[in-house]
Amino acid sequence: MEDRKIAEDVAWLRKKVISIGNIIQELKTKNNNHHSFDDEEYERKKKKEDEEVKKNYVELETFSEFQRNCIKELGNVNKKTEDNKHEIDNIYEVLKEKPTLKDLKNLEDYLLNKQDELKIASSRKFADKIDTFKNAKYLETQVSIIYYHYFR
Repeated sequence: MEDRKIAEDVAWLRKKVISIGNIIQELKTKNNNHHSFDDEEYERKKKKEDEEVKKNYVELETFSEFQRNCIKELGNVNKKTEDNKHEIDNIYEVLKEKPTLKDLKNLEDYLLNKQDELKIASSRKFADKIDTFKNAKYLETQVSIIYYHYFR
């Protein structure tokens, strides 16, 4: 929206510069054909016309400065747009690599199954089943904490 406004302002200023050029050309032709006026009257009229032109139109230097500033700002906007595009692409790539909820659920099920297998195998191997069961319960709690802390 702002770029369109700037473009309209630039177009408007160009029209004014062209109009000033036409007025100057008319003044030059009047200058060549001012034989019917005396020089003092002609200078007075010319000065009055020049003041009116200056009053109604923007100076070329001001327009040029405005144009340079617009081009500079447009370059900054383009740079920011490119930076944003790269950041969005980076975010998209990260999101593509992120595991899905289904993957995390499968991992949780796999870890819980392995934990149950270890619990059953250790209860068969060791004579002190109560201690083994407590250790397995502690291990299960620690794995749950790790899982919920890092994967959720």
